[in-house]
Amino acid sequence: MAIALNNSPYSLRKRFRQEEEYEANQKTRETKLLLDLREGTVLTRTPLNWLSIIIFYIIFFICLALFWLLCYLIYSLTIEELTPRRAMEEPGFSFYPRLKDQNSPNIEFRENYHKEMLPYITEIKKFFAKFDAEEGNRYAGCEAKIGFGYNDNEPCVFLKINRAIGFKAKTYDDAADLPYFAPDSLRAQITANSAKGKSPNENKNKIWITCDAENLDMKFIPTNSYDSEKIYVDKKIQYDKETQRHSGTYKFYGKLDFDRVVALKFTNVTRNKKILVRCLLWAKNIFQDVDHNGESAIHFHIKIDSLKSQHGDGSDESGNQDESKPASSGPSAPPTSAPPAPAPPAPAPDTPPSDPKVSLSAEPK
Repeated sequence: MAIALNNSPYSLRKRFRQEEEYEANQKTRETKLLLDLREGTVLTRTPLNWLSIIIFYIIFFICLALFWLLCYLIYSLTIEELTPRRAMEEPGFSFYPRLKDQNSPNIEFRENYHKEMLPYITEIKKFFAKFDAEEGNRYAGCEAKIGFGYNDNEPCVFLKINRAIGFKAKTYDDAADLPYFAPDSLRAQITANSAKGKSPNENKNKIWITCDAENLDMKFIPTNSYDSEKIYVDKKIQYDKETQRHSGTYKFYGKLDFDRVVALKFTNVTRNKKILVRCLLWAKNIFQDVDHNGESAIHFHIKIDSLKSQHGDGSDESGNQDESKPASSGPSAPPTSAPPAPAPPAPAPDTPPSDPKVSLSAEPK
């Protein structure tokens, strides 16, 4: 606080102790954060505090490392190096082709339009390329030389069951063992095989496949079952880290893997209609969901569009002509009803009356 004196170059100023201390503290505040010699602190902590913090974190990270090492030793001593610790409860079930850029599993193309069929054919070729072998004549009617049936508008879908190491299928060898919700076709097939006196192995060790679709003809090639003995895996698996390939007594993909692939060929597909196809695996220790969910079920849609449905001639999606819209070309259709007939003209005086058998109506005969 300053007081000016009249006609004097000097002024009186009142000094306050609190203000002076505050100004001094403000000047040294930032310096004291780093180093305070009066309090003996560094970054607001004494050397003893810093030492206790450092010792705490050293002990903490040592304990953390020991805990991780203990877990690693436990798992390394209990896990088999060449076989999985836990076997899958049931094998997986999948189908090909399935395009990766599709959000839903659909097979859709226009008949005789090779450009739209090509992605599905290519995807199937990639699938079989992993087997390092040709499928030969195993899938008659679904060979690569005919585009797996797509060139003939009778597409094939390949159903694959995965190998589950340690999984041993308990199969339905007798129709009486089937659950109540099993399809009648499967029950009839197992019963017929037994009634015809076929080989006792005809129904034995079979993991059955059933597929259903509305108004769609299907054919399994070569058969609607997998041999459970060929699916079962109980061997050591060796992995070559250098070549990143499986070797030794077992390989994931090979010629024998065709035994776990079945072709499903569709014929007489209704045009311009999306049809739902659902397939299930059947074994006693494979879970069957009536709603076709789970590992043992697959479902997809198939649709073949007719080229007629792509024309702009007033036809609807099914290719039928819309009667409410005239065709874009061609002669016009005759009227549905004839106009009223004109009155007959009066005969001339010298003209004999007209023949009453002659119709004067404009209505066509």
